Amino acid sequence: MKPFEKIPPDNLEENVLCRIKNLESALSSIKKSLAQSPEGTLCISKSNNSVQFYNRKKTPFGSSKKHYISVKNTKLLVQLAQKSYNLQIKPSLEKELLLLRQLLDISVPHNSCSIFEKLPESAKTLVFPLTFPDDQYASFWQAEEYTKKGIIPGSREFFTAKGERVRSKSEVIIADTLQRYHVPYRYEYPLEIHENGFDRVFYPDFCCLNRSTHREFFWEHFGLLDEQEYSFSVTKKLNLYIQNKIFPGEKLLFTTETSESALNVKIVELLIKKYLL
Repeated sequence: MKPFEKIPPDNLEENVLCRIKNLESALSSIKKSLAQSPEGTLCISKSNNSVQFYNRKKTPFGSSKKHYISVKNTKLLVQLAQKSYNLQIKPSLEKELLLLRQLLDISVPHNSCSIFEKLPESAKTLVFPLTFPDDQYASFWQAEEYTKKGIIPGSREFFTAKGERVRSKSEVIIADTLQRYHVPYRYEYPLEIHENGFDRVFYPDFCCLNRSTHREFFWEHFGLLDEQEYSFSVTKKLNLYIQNKIFPGEKLLFTTETSESALNVKIVELLIKKYLL
């Protein structure tokens, strides 16, 4: 059965580090741009549906004076506008960067998984952890029993490397590639879909688990896209997925082929590396 987790795993530290890197890069570019910016501040005046631009510069006496800028002087207008924007955004970025660095400095000696894993084996059987270790979660997930759609007797036989019967050569490729990358999956796991006020059951080709995030993805392979009737059914199916808030790239993956363009295992691998590892 699928274990219920009160706190699913996250990539907080990885996301924070990525954000810090982006902020540092942006601030570096902003500082360089400001160092090369022209003197003065852009001022905009609007009168009688006419917009006029001025450059406000400081005088040697501590006051300031506005200098008219022609709209033809695009380079100066762009430089001053960008300078104004950079001066406004820079403090916000610096504040965010400081807070994120402080967040990383907070000492968290153990996460919920590591604490659970350090328990004696006899105690682990008595504890329901907030977050399951990846291997244990995947084991529970993989062990869930379910009823597949079933294959019509007499149909052509296709078997995966682990001996599971599937419907096509392309599904063999997908299943064996998932297996090769150690991605847990369920073949034709039932999924309840709502359509026009009624419930119906889909059997996505594969239901896959990302072991590190514990997220599920449905994977459909559409193999006859050059057949008009089949392509119509694919369009309807994809629309139903979206209507049920199962969005491509978020919870739904799919591969395609035609009679002239076979399934490319490299595409399968790219999807696995992007979403399932």
